[in-house]
Amino acid sequence: MVRSLGLCLISLFVVTQGIGCGGSSDRPPIGEVSGTITLDGKPLVRALVEFAPEGGRVSYGTTDDSGYYELKYTNEVDGAMIGMHTVRIATSTAGDIGEGDDKKAPEECVPPEFNTKTTQKAEVKSGSNTFDFQIDAGGKTFPAISAGGA
Repeated sequence: MVRSLGLCLISLFVVTQGIGCGGSSDRPPIGEVSGTITLDGKPLVRALVEFAPEGGRVSYGTTDDSGYYELKYTNEVDGAMIGMHTVRIATSTAGDIGEGDDKKAPEECVPPEFNTKTTQKAEVKSGSNTFDFQIDAGGKTFPAISAGGA
């Protein structure tokens, strides 16, 4: 009986110590990232914002009605890995194509230098980071981005 109780306690200890595995100790350092994006001087609404580090998990966010975004590293963790990131911003993808007679791909209003041919970089540091983007497209539109390209 004493031996069984001892084995149970050891098992319970091992199980409770293993619960933390894969948690925050395995996660790289993260910085909080937010900002505002404007297009031709107006808030860019419902845009997908992607911060891709040189190696590691990509962080995503979506702008609200005021053009404001906050990045998510995972569903439960806000922010992005600390380090240099390539930034992509897009409002549509070819995956947004309608059904039936309405199969025309939506046009992208963000110029390619902010998505498919991005030149945008941002260095995420520990703590709170604000990255605002003022995009000037001159009212032009561009072809939709292939799914997974933003």
